Amino acid sequence: MFFKELCHACGSCTLNCPEKAISETAQQVGTLRRGYSGDLRFAEGILEIGFSSPVPVIRDLKKWTECGLIPEEIFILDASPGTACPVVESLRNSDFALLVTEPTPFGLHDLKLITQLVTDEFAMPCGVVINKSGDNDGIIEEFCLEKEIPILMRIPLSRKIAECYSAGNLLVSTDARIREQFQTLFKKIQFEHETNGDVR
Repeated sequence: MFFKELCHACGSCTLNCPEKAISETAQQVGTLRRGYSGDLRFAEGILEIGFSSPVPVIRDLKKWTECGLIPEEIFILDASPGTACPVVESLRNSDFALLVTEPTPFGLHDLKLITQLVTDEFAMPCGVVINKSGDNDGIIEEFCLEKEIPILMRIPLSRKIAECYSAGNLLVSTDARIREQFQTLFKKIQFEHETNGDVR
């Protein structure tokens, strides 16, 4: 019996069926779109309603970079939180993982899980950004020190930032200081990647 709504499109059933009785058929599970914002090229995958796994959409979106439909040298993949299949697919063949967390017990718990995935399974260099940074950062700092993971940026817990986002504005477009910090973050990622990873 097959339950299409539970399918992750991994192909394991087809590969492992001893009788070769399972085959795959093409089905539209999402839509890919691309556009521009100033000099920035942007692409996104939209999962169709009724499908639970975005992995095929992410996989096809990444193919755009491989075939030159997005002619950039650097690609930033924004993955969902957690360590589920969409995150694994986003990490696959990536060069660096930027782990965004918050200084709370829940944030630390999730950071530990994603760090294990990134460092143990993918052997990938990584760095941490602390969002809503403040007096409780020690809970994250202690873990990063133990695991020798650099903290590359801290985004303060700020009402001004919250108001900016709730108004639908980009923080880097409204706050020059934060924009400079993100530019510095990018340079730090380049350094960490060149120091700890092979350029691909």
